[in-house]
Amino acid sequence: MNMRRFYTPGKQVMRKTKTPNGMGGYSESWSLFKTIDGCIRPLQGDERLSADKKTLFATHRLYCDYDTSILQTDRITDSGHDYEIKFINDPMQMHEFLHIDMELIT
Repeated sequence: MNMRRFYTPGKQVMRKTKTPNGMGGYSESWSLFKTIDGCIRPLQGDERLSADKKTLFATHRLYCDYDTSILQTDRITDSGHDYEIKFINDPMQMHEFLHIDMELIT
């Protein structure tokens, strides 16, 4: 099955940038890194504690073409929602597409 037929355009990959604040420090903000096509689907799951630490908690998964420039520290913005990237997976190491597990933050 070709997953690309479900892709829609306009998913924005946002990257944190640091700019000098004029007082010797930096201000951090999110800026557009690139725009990609993909499909975002909700996942079922809940938050769990393991040894008093939060474990991976993903609410959505983005399917998109293989792209090594997308980092786990980036965010995805689509249709007014922001998602924090939790895990990037290249299924079966085929370099054809990515599963990006994300958490809805706004």
